[in-house]
Amino acid sequence: MLLKIKNLRIINKANIKINGITVITGDNCTGKSTICKTLFTIFDTLYDTKKEINNLCYKKILKKNFSDVFNNQINSLSDLNSIANIVLTIKNKKTIIKFSNNKCIKLKIPRETFHNAFYINHSSVKDLLLDLLAKDNILTDEKHSSFIQKIYTILDNIINSNTILQNNKYNNSIYIDNLPISLKMFIILKLLLKQHVLKKKDILILDKPEAYLNPKWQIQYAQIIILLQKIFDLNIIITTHSADFLTAIEYYAKKYKNINKCKFYLAKNKDNFNTFIDVTKKTEEIYKQLFAPKFYLDKLSYELTRDK
Repeated sequence: MLLKIKNLRIINKANIKINGITVITGDNCTGKSTICKTLFTIFDTLYDTKKEINNLCYKKILKKNFSDVFNNQINSLSDLNSIANIVLTIKNKKTIIKFSNNKCIKLKIPRETFHNAFYINHSSVKDLLLDLLAKDNILTDEKHSSFIQKIYTILDNIINSNTILQNNKYNNSIYIDNLPISLKMFIILKLLLKQHVLKKKDILILDKPEAYLNPKWQIQYAQIIILLQKIFDLNIIITTHSADFLTAIEYYAKKYKNINKCKFYLAKNKDNFNTFIDVTKKTEEIYKQLFAPKFYLDKLSYELTRDK
């Protein structure tokens, strides 16, 4: 899968390959979340495409969905007269979407079923959690593969293994609204498994999932993500600012032998031009940027000590 974006909001240019696990990190305000939202909106709109619905209807639906996601600011924020161009290529079939003045002016979609996509970030966890709880799939205790059992072991160490969420409550006593986001992040993964929602080749979009997790939970979350990808052959897109989380992704991908399905991108802003660089073969470029603040603090600590 290849996602190409040009002149969409603050993104000037992005070519992102997705075939397993794609990790995007780098400068703030460069469009990392825009990539996540764009991909999710496309899949969410076109999932299980119906042949009887024509392109005009899909144009209206896409325009509404993109407007809702981006608050009606779809085109380039620095060049309002430019054309926003999105091309999603899957198995040599292209979905082409163009926007002008925040309106969809071109849409070309292949007549085939899109996979389901799940978007997880701090603002979406509650709604996704409630959607999963509303499903009537039977929770079963069938035998699992060793990888799935490993995931349940991690989850059960974090979430009480007997916990069942019902009636918007956790363990029949705590309302979902009162649960910490960190715990919700793990509960969602558990329900995706227990409710048999995840299917082969589905899309999992994780926008800074480590933001509310302590370092230990970041590492455990990374392990689960790698295992889920291996079990279901998922396409997973992750944005992160955490060196610990990124390192855990790399190490567990090597441990479970799916590092060859990982791509790493570094978002860069140069002269107000936002682009994304493939650094899969030189991830040290990412760590150089992530560790720069620590080096600065080490230097500051040395100066403070010296001045004493």
